[in-house]
Amino acid sequence: MARLMALVCDVFVGFIIALAPIFGLIFLSAGRVQGDSWSIALFVLVFVLYMTVAQFFFHTTVGKRLFGLQIRTAAKSRAYPDLLELMIRESAGRYLCQWWLGLGFLAATYDSMHMTWADRLAGTVVVRSLPVSRTMKIVRVVLIAGIVIALGLMVLGLMFVTQ
Repeated sequence: MARLMALVCDVFVGFIIALAPIFGLIFLSAGRVQGDSWSIALFVLVFVLYMTVAQFFFHTTVGKRLFGLQIRTAAKSRAYPDLLELMIRESAGRYLCQWWLGLGFLAATYDSMHMTWADRLAGTVVVRSLPVSRTMKIVRVVLIAGIVIALGLMVLGLMFVTQ
């Protein structure tokens, strides 16, 4: 459950990070670029870069840090995955996990090391190794509440637009 909540937080953070380039692209094109296909492609690119860079330098992401999770390599020769392993995990691995209705993520519930298909492909494992302070728990609650409120407002906005 912690991995799922960490992923939700990371998608939210990735969305916030991707907003600047998306709005910049629309602004620089003087409105000629519609937000649909370009914004989705840009979000995916920014999200993969965010996840890869954060895990390469800090061995965790904002979402994983909030839940005390850290990424490690499954190999015994070193502790942390290299850049190529992280790129594979965050691009092809995530796509593979989502391909059949998220079965790649569900595989982690039945695996003794809780490895998703992305983890198996890249040779990584997510471990609970970081202590979660009281401050982090408060930030976690506020962030999750913000995500729920933002999603609620988006749904309300869509309901009013379609009427």
